[in-house]
Amino acid sequence: MKKLLLLISASLIICACEPGHIIDYDYTIINNSGKTVTIIPYVNGNKDLQNAIKLNQGDKINKKYRYTPPGGAGYSMSNLLPNNSGYVAFVYDNDKIDVFSIYSEQCTNCPTISNNSFGIKYSENNRNPFNSQFSNETNEVYYITPEDYQNATDCGGNCN
Repeated sequence: MKKLLLLISASLIICACEPGHIIDYDYTIINNSGKTVTIIPYVNGNKDLQNAIKLNQGDKINKKYRYTPPGGAGYSMSNLLPNNSGYVAFVYDNDKIDVFSIYSEQCTNCPTISNNSFGIKYSENNRNPFNSQFSNETNEVYYITPEDYQNATDCGGNCN
């Protein structure tokens, strides 16, 4: 009888719990700049050319994730990149470059970029695709624009 009561009590507790709330994430970057854009992640402070992504005009990269609690954490635009990416460069036709930090705006101990022969610091403009304004919803689309190309740093045709 004790076992039966224990079993019934355990079943009620388990059934009373709500199942995890499933969250679907959908992140996209679309190249509308009029240039070919190569997205180069930096891993441990160094360019990771093996995982570079080339986007011709109109091309896009997209990833979808499903989060089912418990465990884990949510996703953001930075999940489009390989693990351990701290920065990402947008290289426009090997002519201009923008380097963005994927770390939150509050990061105080972020790693730095090494082997940066251009002396370019990461871009602090409001068009960083990893800023919360582009990465705080479950469905985000970031457009690379002609203005992004115009505002990028000239690297004299040697950006890679």
